[in-house]
Amino acid sequence: MKGTDRYHVEGVVCGVGDREWPVSDLSVGGFYVESSEPLPKGHSARFQLRLPDGRNVPLTGVVSWVNEPGAPAKPGQPPGFGVKIRAIAFPHKMILLAHLRELDPEAMRPR
Repeated sequence: MKGTDRYHVEGVVCGVGDREWPVSDLSVGGFYVESSEPLPKGHSARFQLRLPDGRNVPLTGVVSWVNEPGAPAKPGQPPGFGVKIRAIAFPHKMILLAHLRELDPEAMRPR
């Protein structure tokens, strides 16, 4: 599995502080968060991914791109923002990898 392999996911939630959003794409290198009020590009934060089975994956990431509601960078994708994972503890990375391995190969999205 490469860091660029993206998977469509359901039931994964991303949290920052008291805010939560649904995650629609996930890989070992980053994820896409659906939000009508995206975080700004360059925003660095401590994110918490909650997987459908209840496991949590804390990580540090940076918003690498934004799909604005009124002026989308990728028109086929809902408004939101992409997060590049900057730091993740090895045990949490293994949890993330295990979750991705459990997904149907049909969920893989081309880059």
